[in-house]
Amino acid sequence: MSNDAPPKSSRNIPEQIKREVRQRCGFGCVICGSIVYDYDHMLNDWVEVKEHVASDITLLCPSHHREKTNGLLTREAVKQANDNPHNKVSGESSPYQLHYSGDIAIAVIANNSFTNDSCIVGHQGQHLPFVVPILIDGVPIIGFKFQDERLLLDISFFNEYNEQILRIIENQLIFKPDTWDVDLRGANLKIREGKRKIVLHIEFCPPNKLIIHQALIRFSGIILELKEDHFVLNGVRSRTMFNNVFSSLVGISIGVTGQFPQGCIHKQKVDRYKIVNI
Repeated sequence: MSNDAPPKSSRNIPEQIKREVRQRCGFGCVICGSIVYDYDHMLNDWVEVKEHVASDITLLCPSHHREKTNGLLTREAVKQANDNPHNKVSGESSPYQLHYSGDIAIAVIANNSFTNDSCIVGHQGQHLPFVVPILIDGVPIIGFKFQDERLLLDISFFNEYNEQILRIIENQLIFKPDTWDVDLRGANLKIREGKRKIVLHIEFCPPNKLIIHQALIRFSGIILELKEDHFVLNGVRSRTMFNNVFSSLVGISIGVTGQFPQGCIHKQKVDRYKIVNI
């Protein structure tokens, strides 16, 4: 047993068991699919058995967890939902609403901040139609837009087979449950494609900020790996940059930009990888 493993009688569920439960339950409440959830002992209360068994633990959103605790939801009903989790049956998670607002957007990428703050001043305070932190071939991979006086976040995230596994559309977060691991803790979302293989770590900072701690972005033959203090584009590491603040409508742009302007960091010609489809 490792030194950091909780003792058998601890209330803290070991991380390995948590991950096993998340994978089995489709990373959401087994009843409604909410990605905000608690770990619940279905049939045997921890105070009675004082041990954590993955097969007896499920995921319930705070509302359904409270209903079960208050006797408004039976253990049998929870067990039935656990056998057929909502997200696995539907093929995707229930939408989760992010709370972005205002007219200034901030994205922190590779320890640099991209914002439209001074752009608004230059446009006499008018709302600008978009702010795109990551643009590839004219497609906003990560982008903010302003609509009906609201700040809306859009993200498209793909796996190595060019399949979309996560999307945020106008502040609504949805993901595919067949990913190896999806873990939302507090404001931090981490997606893994294997043990210790984080392919996305983003932090949501309402009302107007997004921090990309780590990301492996694949799109159109481009592999863009974002780190805390640099990025790697198709195997070539960028210059290390620290704590720059860019005011622009586009942050990092690769390839053609289409209707959008070039980014503060722009790469026009890049050798492409062959896209693998299954």
